[in-house]
Parts: sequence; structure tokens; C-alpha cells
Amino acid sequence: MSIAIDLKGKIALITGASQGIGAQVARTFHRAGASVVINHLGTPGTTADAQAIADELNLIRTDSASASIAAADVADPEQVKTMIAEVHARHGGLDFLVNNAAIINESILSKMPPCPGIILPVSFSPARRLNTDMNRSPIWQTSPRIIIKTTII
Repeated sequence: MSIAIDLKGKIALITGASQGIGAQVARTFHRAGASVVINHLGTPGTTADAQAIADELNLIRTDSASASIAAADVADPEQVKTMIAEVHARHGGLDFLVNNAAIINESILSKMPPCPGIILPVSFSPARRLNTDMNRSPIWQTSPRIIIKTTII
């Protein structure tokens, strides 16, 4: 069964979208017609990955800037504020925020006891901060739609 959703004219910011689930979420929003902002950490590797996804999506649709990238570590409040300002300047607003970004140091993860509650702050702290900063911003074009995704091992 297929569900068609029309998001033409909508803007979506997806954090941690340079690879994995975030990249697929960006592709899905784009396929539904939204312009997507692909957030990445800002390292050379994530920049290259995010740009490759944006290039892939911009080849699919001819409308200008249907996919763009924005470097910011969502755990850093100053980087988040800068990213919000850049997205607002570039797109005039935002309709969707998908909190996907989470970083877990695998060497620490291997030493952790089996307790999913330890991972939650890693995923939710940046999301909570980003949501707070976004809600203080005039960036929202419509009623905010915030999606929080996390992975629990």
C-alpha cells in the first residue's frame, strides 16, 4: 500500500542527514515535494556525504535549491543558532524539523551496561535544545511540525 503526501512548497530541516536514516528521511521528504535542508556535523566526511545527497536530490527536481546542506553540531547551542539563522535567510522559514542526529562513541558504548536509559540523553539533549532554540525563532512558516527520532540499542 502506498500513501501519497504532497509537501510542495514546504521546507524540512533534517538533522544528522548526511548518511543512514537521516539521509533516507531527507530523500523521502524530497520525493514528497518538500525542499530539504540536510544538516551534518561539518567534518570533511559529513560535508562530502551531505553534498552528495543534495546533488543527487537536485538532479531529480529542477526547482532551485530543492536540497541544500547546513553544517552544525546540534549539541552546540551557538552552531544551532547560526544554522537556524542561515536556514531562515535562505528559505524564509521552516515547516518541518526532524531531530535525527545522535552520536554515540562506540568505544564508550562497548563499556556501557545494558541500560537503554543511558543512550536517551545522547539522542534527546540536542533535540530538546534545538526545539527550544527553534521555538524562540521566527523561522516557522506554519504551525511547527517536529519529529523526534532516536535509536535505542
